[in-house]
Amino acid sequence: MTDPTQSLALARHVVDLALSKKAEDLVVLDLRGVLDVTDFFVVATGFSEIQVQAIADAVVDGVRDRGESALHVEG
Repeated sequence: MTDPTQSLALARHVVDLALSKKAEDLVVLDLRGVLDVTDFFVVATGFSEIQVQAIADAVVDGVRDRGESALHVEG
């Protein structure tokens, strides 16, 4: 089981990474106790294909740099 404090810190880090690429309308869904496969789900809006790719790349690279491996990107 994942430490809830660690999961929340990772979700906040993902938000910061997305904001660094000017993502908007960020939503963090707290799914603890609802799903067994994830604690948080982060949704962000980008306004062009290039911006969305930059946001995704920043999140994937930033999370990987922290040594986290449980990450999935959709869209």
